[in-house]
Amino acid sequence: MPWVTYRGSLKRQGSHAAAILPSSDPTVPALSDKLLQNYPNPFNPSTTIAFQTAQNGEARLTVFNLKGQFVRELNSGYLPKGDHSVLWDGRDDCGNAVASGLYFYRLQTREASITKRMLLMK
Repeated sequence: MPWVTYRGSLKRQGSHAAAILPSSDPTVPALSDKLLQNYPNPFNPSTTIAFQTAQNGEARLTVFNLKGQFVRELNSGYLPKGDHSVLWDGRDDCGNAVASGLYFYRLQTREASITKRMLLMK
């Protein structure tokens, strides 16, 4: 649809049309598994972890402490490809609040294993 703009001329008009088409161009990067930085970081008492899966399939998101010990499994199972997010409330698998400190979160899919760190401050 056209719209009226007033930069330099009162009679100036423009239009915009966009379409997203699949591309077989090898220079266009393919969708890949991504693990984004949690937010907020540092956090108290909860944080959001966002990630992207490139294909439909199994995805596992887990939290570990600084010693590498398992703390909590936030997601395990089938996910469709695309963007996802999970809220972690700062508790372990037994429901106990974890101590302040540095924690690691790992996304594991068929294609990738990605780890990032986050800080819980009480």
